Amino acid sequence: MKPVLFTILIVFFFSCSDNKYKADIESNNRQLSKSIEAGMKIDTTQMFPKYKKTSNWSSISDYYGVYRFSKDIIGLGFDMDMGDGNDIPPLDSLFKNGIADTDSLDRKSILDKKGVYNIIYSEKLSQSILNNDTSRQFYIYCTKGLTTAKIDKVLYGTTDCSYVLIMKLSTIDTNKYGQPVIASKKRYDLSYQGDPYLQKGVENYQDVWNKKSDYKDSVIAKQFASNTTLFFAYSDDFNWFESKNKSKSLFPLRMIFRSSGKSAKLEWVNGLDLFGVGCD
Repeated sequence: MKPVLFTILIVFFFSCSDNKYKADIESNNRQLSKSIEAGMKIDTTQMFPKYKKTSNWSSISDYYGVYRFSKDIIGLGFDMDMGDGNDIPPLDSLFKNGIADTDSLDRKSILDKKGVYNIIYSEKLSQSILNNDTSRQFYIYCTKGLTTAKIDKVLYGTTDCSYVLIMKLSTIDTNKYGQPVIASKKRYDLSYQGDPYLQKGVENYQDVWNKKSDYKDSVIAKQFASNTTLFFAYSDDFNWFESKNKSKSLFPLRMIFRSSGKSAKLEWVNGLDLFGVGCD
């Protein structure tokens, strides 16, 4: 009789333990779900960080926004109209030293005009900005992984309302690495996948700035890579360079956030104005 009673007690004990274990899992899942729904708290008191004043374009920042300007042109993009209200855009003086009057650019040198920008090559401008430095290699953080590329030349993109300097990069295999988003002289080991908790935080951050801004974008920002301290995000549908422009992206952005526990701050941001704020 004792062995039978012992067996019943053992079964009852493990049954209760199993129920408690399942209850704990369900409780943890509920808490995790609420945490993900809330998202990481990101400081929204920041906007665009100040750039360093420099005589060398590659010393302006540790990070650079990478964009696909046409089917064959991928490069670092510097919007020459996006100052912070106090300082001139960081490359403006270098640009003016390279070519005094933008109208003097040879319109016959247009390389591409199928997308948002008319893209022009000026040897004088390219030599002035690069100062013969075409050996600099960058780590290119793409939506699927990391690769490297070098600067080929400097191009000039123009619309009726804005203009941009393009540091054209050597060929990037987008089928393998995905769309190029951020360039840096630094290499970080990142996990190239979305995190629901970080994603919700980025969406909350974007929503706050949309409410504060006169201009907003309907494209939802996406977190695509991270490690224990940094996470990378972008806002872009990658369609605006095509000739049949069906893009909804008006202000493509690239962002890096630095996390600390359950909160984060904007580390860096770069963007382009495809809407044409200058004409509004």
